[in-house]
Parts: sequence; structure tokens; C-alpha cells
Amino acid sequence: MKLKIATILAGALLGIAPTTAAHAAPAACDRTCMSGLVDQLLASMTAHNPDTLPLAAVYGATENSHPAALGMMEAWRTITKAGKPSLLAIDTGRGAAYFALTVDESGSPSVLWGRIAVEDRKITAIEIFINRSRGDHGFSFSAKELPENYRTIMSPPADRVKASHAELDRLARAAFDASDPLQMPIADDCQFTELGWKVVDPGLDDAPPPAATAQARAIRLHRWAASSRPIARPTRRRA
Repeated sequence: MKLKIATILAGALLGIAPTTAAHAAPAACDRTCMSGLVDQLLASMTAHNPDTLPLAAVYGATENSHPAALGMMEAWRTITKAGKPSLLAIDTGRGAAYFALTVDESGSPSVLWGRIAVEDRKITAIEIFINRSRGDHGFSFSAKELPENYRTIMSPPADRVKASHAELDRLARAAFDASDPLQMPIADDCQFTELGWKVVDPGLDDAPPPAATAQARAIRLHRWAASSRPIARPTRRRA
């Protein structure tokens, strides 16, 4: 008891406030920390062992919008190879990281999307979504082209002016709401990418595409429609 009182008095004289584990400040997680946690997440999938992850005591997790325990998710049972993310967006202020990459499921390429939330260097939320084919989503899918198409996004100009969180949030909402009055100029070399596929005509602001672009889009849609036509079944004539 005397030793404890002496320690507190010494700390007071030195200007040091006594601390306890319960009042310790949460450990910060910078960009290197967040990137490392994403790498750990992917490594745990290829090892089929989610127990290696630094999870919070209470966390949430979904796969393709369905909540489940990590060990019961398909990603930790089917993914056999995963490299570095082709798309990685880190928000240290909000403790979140968003990533996308092509993964291998026993020789079959798929697109994996994910988001993690982190607090005190522990993962508090995991959201992943796997697209395996055009049948999962539609025509805009290419696991093969995803790495190269996202290289442009991951290599922005050095003299760029960064948008604020509020501006990006407003733009994201307007992109899916035709009634939103937000007007945003589109650069001539703007790249619209969806599920790894570089979309020829995104149809932004209902502006008519250039003639060459419209022709290329028409040819592509024609080829897709031709390959998607049902095969006519032979009819049996009645005697």
C-alpha cells in the first residue's frame, strides 16, 4: 500500500498522470498498418485460416451481403491464390480500407471486393463480395483485365487536387440517382471501370457518345447479343 502511494506521489511530482489499461488511448493505425491488415486478410484466405486475423472482441462480417462466421464463408474455403490488391483505398481518418483484386479459386479467376473497418488496430468489420462470372453480374466483368484497368486509378497525377470526403460522397450518391441536380465536368480521358471491365460508353449525364465510341459499343453489343441468342430446337413433324 505504501509503495503504491509513493508511486502516485512521485508521478504527481514529475507531472505524470497515473494510467490504467482501461483508460489507455486507442492505438492508431496509419496507412502502413491498414495496408498490412488487408494483406493479412488475404493471406488468411489462401491459408484457409481466419483465426490468424487480429479481430476485435465484437466484429461484423458479411460475404455477398450475407452475414456469416468467417470460417463458414466460401472465400476462406475456395480461394487458393491472392496477390496484392489492384485497387486499394485507405481512409485513416475513418479507420477503413477498401480493396479489389483478381483471386484464384482452384484455377478459376474471380473478382474479390472487400472493405475492413479498424479500431485500436483490431478489425471490427469485414465486408467481402465475390464475382465469378458475367452470370453473377452482367456483361461488365473481366477478372483478367482488372489489374491493368485499375493501374490508371492507382497512379494519379502528382499535381492533382484531392476532393474532400463531402465532395466524393455527393458524387457517389449522384452517380446512382438520375434526379440529383449535381453537375460534374467529365474529362475527355475519363475511364469508367466496372468489375474490372473498361466500359466503352458509361452514358454519363445522358450525353451522346462520340460517333466512333457509339459504333464500337454497337458492334460489341451486337456480338454479345448474337452469342446470347437461344439455339432453335428442331421441331418434329407429325405424320
